[in-house]
Amino acid sequence: MSAYQSFFKFSSSITKFLARPDVCVTSAFAYGFFSSFDKKFIKEPLSQMFSGSIIGIIYSIGGDIVASMMPIVLRPIIPIVLNVCTVNHVKDVISEKKIDHKQDI
Repeated sequence: MSAYQSFFKFSSSITKFLARPDVCVTSAFAYGFFSSFDKKFIKEPLSQMFSGSIIGIIYSIGGDIVASMMPIVLRPIIPIVLNVCTVNHVKDVISEKKIDHKQDI
């Protein structure tokens, strides 16, 4: 098997994995869960996690609806975009905590 064929087989398996509806729903839940976090997370972790789980369920329902309407070829875009947005939001929340912590000192 040539390198091109092995790369194509590997990328095809990744695309098939990302096109699955449960991956889209899980990515939407994670985005909804982490999007509710803000700088109050240190003081009120349980309320932030509860609201995050409720928002995550709502986002996962929306992710399932959007994934069911999209063609299978475009469906891998949903988890990729949602995971990038989740990482960026968590990074922003962490940097805000560092800035606020420095201002408290």
